[in-house]
Amino acid sequence: MKISQCIIYILLILSFHSCFTGIESTPKITYKNDTHEDISNISEEEKYLSLIKNKTFDQWKHGKEFIITDNKLSLVLSSNKTISPLAGSKIKYIGFESNPSVTGSTYTKILFADYKNDTLCYRINLSPKELLNHKNIDIPFTIQQSIINDVRKLLIGKQYYIITSTWYNLNGENIKGKKFIPVTITNIDAGNEKYPISVTFKDNNQNSYCVYMTIGNKIQSTRDFHKLFSFTNPQKKYPKITTETWNYIINGNIMIGMNKDECKLALGTPNFIERLPSNAGVIELWKYDNGYQLLFEDGVLKEYKQ
Repeated sequence: MKISQCIIYILLILSFHSCFTGIESTPKITYKNDTHEDISNISEEEKYLSLIKNKTFDQWKHGKEFIITDNKLSLVLSSNKTISPLAGSKIKYIGFESNPSVTGSTYTKILFADYKNDTLCYRINLSPKELLNHKNIDIPFTIQQSIINDVRKLLIGKQYYIITSTWYNLNGENIKGKKFIPVTITNIDAGNEKYPISVTFKDNNQNSYCVYMTIGNKIQSTRDFHKLFSFTNPQKKYPKITTETWNYIINGNIMIGMNKDECKLALGTPNFIERLPSNAGVIELWKYDNGYQLLFEDGVLKEYKQ
């Protein structure tokens, strides 16, 4: 190893024990997902719920139900009475009416009824004709009941392998769960504004938990079905991983001697990677947002801290 490489190597090792300070002169590589969008490579999990979509406005029927996902709905609805919609309750579509604006154009009031049968209005700056042609209308802080119904038909009672450790207990508290274990879906309900679907499941011990899911092809659809579940046992894709190592992975833990693929399975993709080529191989430092810092030598985990 050249003298200059030895010096940088020593600095890297020292930086591992001092929160990565003093290594600004070395090349920095931000890890990017190298998965390319190729329709021919779309997985079965990605396809599974892809046909479930919001009903377009021209398909709305009188009485169509919407579940409120956030109390902030009162900020976008108007009423002659004081309204205090509660997350989890429902409103029903009852029609629409056109109104002239002060500028001479026409806007539309989409009308809903709450559980008290009070009328609520959502104003949109399109004429009824434009609205029907526009079709895709989202009412903020709500999810269409039809979406919940469609997802229920496909998921409830089915067993999948969960591939995320971001679980919630039934009180809505975030907990660290296991990954790559079989779970059975027991209920589908409305979630929240960011993640509109709540998926409740039971693990092998018959304990109930939930995860939150998005659906559709919007930019904010970051936790669709394929990001949460797998149809097949992921362990079968890695026959060389020992049972001991796989148990670490399932619990989101790592140990000295694991390789980079095993660590990535356990902790996910790092947010930052710093690499240094050397005659002996490659030295890498991985950093995660949750505080984990991993040091690899020639692809093998030598040290880590959190």
